[in-house]
Amino acid sequence: MANNKLKKLTPVQQEYQRMALAKQPKRKTLRNVLRAFLTGGLICVLGQAITNAFVHWGGMDKVKAGNPTVAVLILISVILTSLGLYDKIGAMGRGRICRSGHRFCQFNGFCCH
Repeated sequence: MANNKLKKLTPVQQEYQRMALAKQPKRKTLRNVLRAFLTGGLICVLGQAITNAFVHWGGMDKVKAGNPTVAVLILISVILTSLGLYDKIGAMGRGRICRSGHRFCQFNGFCCH
């Protein structure tokens, strides 16, 4: 796909593209993928803990505990957003391995554009 974009450019523009790509800093892909995996995993553990609490203390089965779990997770996200922490958590776990023209989305709508 990148080669198709280079074919439509003039020779001067192609040379500039090559020079700009050579000057770009190296991406820390492995570290960013691990951070996204751990942050997303912690959110899943939190959701599972909430579900287990509804099953254990609420007397619900796992299927019936699903809806209140979603409601609690939404409530937590509203509280974190109002405190200004939601975006910071998203930035911490965001998968920053995007290339131009591509999109890599992680969890809960945190996306890298």
